Amino acid sequence: MRVKSFWAGLLSLVLLFAGLVALPVQANATETSVDVKVKPLASVSESDYGNYSVWLWYSGEDGKSVPLHVGAGGELQAAFSIPEGATNAGMLVRRAQDGNEWAHQSQDVPLEVGKNLQVSVVETEQSKNWQVDVTEQAAPSPEPGENPDPSSYTAELTVHYVRYTGNYDGWNIWTWLPNQDGQSVALTDGTATWSVESDQPITRVGVILRRSTPDNEWAEKNTSDDLFITEFKDGKAEVWIAQGDPNVYYSQDAVPATPDLSCHELHSKEFNDKYFYDGELGALYTPDSTTFRLWAPTAASVGLVNYSNSGEVLPMTKGERGTWEYIFEGDANMMEYRYRIEFEDGKVDESPDPYARSSTANSTRSVVIDVANVNPQGWNGARMKPFSGIEDATIYEAHVRDMTIAPNNGISNKGKFLGLTETGTKTEKGNVSGLDYIKSLGITHVQFLPMYDFYTVDETGDLGYDKQYNWGYDPVNYNVPEGSYASDPTDPASRVRDMKAMIDAVHDAGMYVVMDVVYNHVYDTQLSPLQRTVPGYYFRHTDGCALQNGTGVGNETASEQPMMRKYMIDSLKFWAQEYSIDGFRFDLMGIHDVETMNEIRSELNKIDESIVMLGEGWNMGNHPEGVKGANQDNATLMPGISFFNDKFRDTMKGTHNTQAGTGYVSGGGADNVAWDVFNLIKGANHVRNYADASQSVNYNEAHDNLTMYDKLRGSLPGASEEDIVRRHAFATQVQFLSNGANFVHAGQEALRTKGGDENSYKSPDSVNAFDYDRAADFEDSVAYFRELANFRAENSWVRLVDYSKIEQAYKGVSITDGDKRFSYKVTLADQPERIVFVNPTDADWNVTLPDGNWKLLLSGLNDAPMARMSDGDTSFSGDVAIGHVSAVVFEKAPDKPAETEPSTETEPSTETEPSTETEATTETEATTETDPTTTGTEVPADDDKPTVTQSPSGSQVPSVTSQPTYSHGRGESKPLAKTGAEAGLLAFFALALAGAGVLAMQTSRRH
Repeated sequence: MRVKSFWAGLLSLVLLFAGLVALPVQANATETSVDVKVKPLASVSESDYGNYSVWLWYSGEDGKSVPLHVGAGGELQAAFSIPEGATNAGMLVRRAQDGNEWAHQSQDVPLEVGKNLQVSVVETEQSKNWQVDVTEQAAPSPEPGENPDPSSYTAELTVHYVRYTGNYDGWNIWTWLPNQDGQSVALTDGTATWSVESDQPITRVGVILRRSTPDNEWAEKNTSDDLFITEFKDGKAEVWIAQGDPNVYYSQDAVPATPDLSCHELHSKEFNDKYFYDGELGALYTPDSTTFRLWAPTAASVGLVNYSNSGEVLPMTKGERGTWEYIFEGDANMMEYRYRIEFEDGKVDESPDPYARSSTANSTRSVVIDVANVNPQGWNGARMKPFSGIEDATIYEAHVRDMTIAPNNGISNKGKFLGLTETGTKTEKGNVSGLDYIKSLGITHVQFLPMYDFYTVDETGDLGYDKQYNWGYDPVNYNVPEGSYASDPTDPASRVRDMKAMIDAVHDAGMYVVMDVVYNHVYDTQLSPLQRTVPGYYFRHTDGCALQNGTGVGNETASEQPMMRKYMIDSLKFWAQEYSIDGFRFDLMGIHDVETMNEIRSELNKIDESIVMLGEGWNMGNHPEGVKGANQDNATLMPGISFFNDKFRDTMKGTHNTQAGTGYVSGGGADNVAWDVFNLIKGANHVRNYADASQSVNYNEAHDNLTMYDKLRGSLPGASEEDIVRRHAFATQVQFLSNGANFVHAGQEALRTKGGDENSYKSPDSVNAFDYDRAADFEDSVAYFRELANFRAENSWVRLVDYSKIEQAYKGVSITDGDKRFSYKVTLADQPERIVFVNPTDADWNVTLPDGNWKLLLSGLNDAPMARMSDGDTSFSGDVAIGHVSAVVFEKAPDKPAETEPSTETEPSTETEPSTETEATTETEATTETDPTTTGTEVPADDDKPTVTQSPSGSQVPSVTSQPTYSHGRGESKPLAKTGAEAGLLAFFALALAGAGVLAMQTSRRH
């Protein structure tokens, strides 16, 4: 009775406390309208105003970009609304530079919902410290003699839609007032006039120009932006909106002149049918002669400029289907050249060769080179033995400079391809570094960030530590190795020879090489050989022939264009054949189209069917009508191509680009998160629209966004280092238990940190350089990573492909909404039965094993010996304790072990410790069915809910945690577990506070 009274009193206190501290979250009862004006830095050219945008976020929606436009006063302006019911609204202003959308930004600006707000922003030199002023816009004062409080207000609007093409079929206006339903207004010869009425003064009217078809009212929008009419005179407004232009013009004279619309002709079927060329392009070398062949169908004339002979211009002959050709007699090896192109309008440009195989420093001139015969010692061009399948891969993402540049790593060729050919290297502290270190981890593939020729590093400048840095996602020459990684950037042969040497060294170490390729955009179209040789052809455009910007960096390539598709295929085949590349990772693959990616797969199969293809299948890009984007929603249309599973990443770690917000490994997740994790372990079945598990690239971190360590540090600011280390290991453990391709970021095994920098694309080496000594500091974690790699290699049941086989083999045992812990069995006809317990909580989990004896295969970091099955292993049965924040795998032992020859190998036995905690899991399997109301979530069928079998009160429970102490390296060891009472009270208070609304929803600020 006293116990009951105690808990009743405690409950009352907690509920009282929760009521006192509950923080109400104000909901927006009306639509919020926001007008933004931005004054850029005086040093920013008006030509760069297109790099500015507003980033907007509020509850219930992902963050999104809102474009800014030049207003009449020269300021940048934007107008947008936040829907009724939204909370936690905010914005910032950002300015992109060098391909980074977040290069310069204001501080976060909270927006009070339900108001009409004016936000004035003045850019300063210091990011996140701009001048910001937010004021509420008052309703307009009534005109003299006007009723100051009429029962309704009216306004008349006239919109002139200027379509340069003259085609208005299906086009109409969708218009709305704040807090009112929208309506469609018909256009007559491009003009519409209508009236609106409201019980509030009318200061803003939203309009969208759209094209409707019988099947789809929203078949097309003039632009992606919601536009607002905000200037009224005597209750009327007349505006002009131009094709493909996101501005509202209040006078006809302000409408831009008709643009050059020739881009549409270049993208027509007629043009492509007439000019598609399927032959070889570039400088086709032999010792006796070299054929220079360029595809430039819109050129009036083309000359070959021979810079090895004082810039002599050699006239090229017009060939078939838009090609130009010149045959140079004699040996042209190492000849420097460019193409001088004159167009019909008289414009003359000089461009490097889009098909160049090498170049002078900084991409100044193309160079003729016999790639097949420029080789390091020992190179024979042979491919690696075909790999079994991407589901068997553990891909390790690395950056050439990161892995070699640090001053104390013992590597001689710092920042160079050759740095990763060195063996026997050690840091000043005596720790293994470089290629030997990578090889020691047990990974199968090394994926290198861009190593083709990129723009933003001066190859002739100071390339020393902390002098220059870039990831390389700013391509210039797609078929030329990067010069800053060469031992001599001024020698066109050095970059070719050195890159081959690095690939050869990785192959000799038994690992495959994956190349990161970025065909979705170029650094600057005006510098790109693609744009300079055939302006307007290789890129997507708006109706008004402005560049589309689905990538966020100013342009997006048009892979559906036959010659762009051919260019990608030719380039990839070149790398695979001449450099023996074993795989390709496609940056922003969703920009490309399904047909192109399938053709690439088909062509690479002719070289080696085991060449892996994986990419960022985000749903993005401005694909023409009828063209399917190569995004993960269309994964079933692209067999043999894998996709980065962002659902896996975000479920495990929480929002990936902000430090706040927890994921599964840090105690977060919805009530049904256990089902999400289980389905992700099953290869993302019911989570993504993949054809099979091999299409799911499971990852916790990559080169961009926060590392797992930095995310855990930010989302759990009060956590101890030991707790962070354990959660980090648990995240990797779940990843290695998951079916699908396995992808890890270099340094993930050693808790890599970038000091909280979530976008270190041009941060200094001091942020990006790989710290080999950190691997020694966290030696237990690195050793555990190696064990996980070995475990995955030795257990085919975590590398299944076919979903039907996975569903048949994987059965939930104990999975309950509201409980983040779960267990499941894996049963395959030709293998022993396994049972897996997953415990993300802070308390140990007491469970009952099914009948029989069980071998321990895998446990959490430092929980118990990493025992593999052998006759000498300790068997488990009955009640056991699953360590906090860990997963444990058991394998069913034979009832009567067969007699075997004596073995000289010994394995350490598993230590156990008695426990009086008595919570247990079920011994019965739960059948599963897909919940039609929950995307990506699988739930137990109601009739088959598992029952819970409790251990007898006071029974001793063998532990697979041994009340572990943890040491990250050589530091002091301390116990991790809290007492049962402490954990229970913490959980109780957390639930009470959550119910009171204290835990506010986290909203995403960035993609």
